[in-house]
Amino acid sequence: MTRLSLLIPSAVLALSALPDPAAAHTFGAAGAGLAEGFLHPVGGWDHLLAMLAVGAGTGAFQVLNNAIVMREAEPAYHGRVMSLTMLAWGVNGLVAYPFGALADWIGERETLGVMAAGVLVIVAGAWFASLPLRGAAAEGALPRPLGGD
Repeated sequence: MTRLSLLIPSAVLALSALPDPAAAHTFGAAGAGLAEGFLHPVGGWDHLLAMLAVGAGTGAFQVLNNAIVMREAEPAYHGRVMSLTMLAWGVNGLVAYPFGALADWIGERETLGVMAAGVLVIVAGAWFASLPLRGAAAEGALPRPLGGD
């Protein structure tokens, strides 16, 4: 293991051993109204560090994900592949609210089941739709994209 891979778990373990690292939550205390609820994540150092870590981790994940996807795709398809990848990240924000409302209505486990069933239906549909293309690709009948080899 490298030093960097040991640094983050060690830091998390050290911070969790502190007596009360996030004691800024004043549930039921005076002044714990709506305004404090909105301002606390911005003013609390623990929340700022958490938001920074989540943002940096998400950014790093997206960069690495895009690099792997681009490495696996043929150069002639890079534009198409990148547009689909970005579309997937954009759809994430659009479906978060409906799935959250569904989870409130029927429960989290059931919502995860609905999501899993939806993914299975989409993957099965894509697989069946690709069968004719696989036969054509094996015969060499598919046209090459512009700019291809």
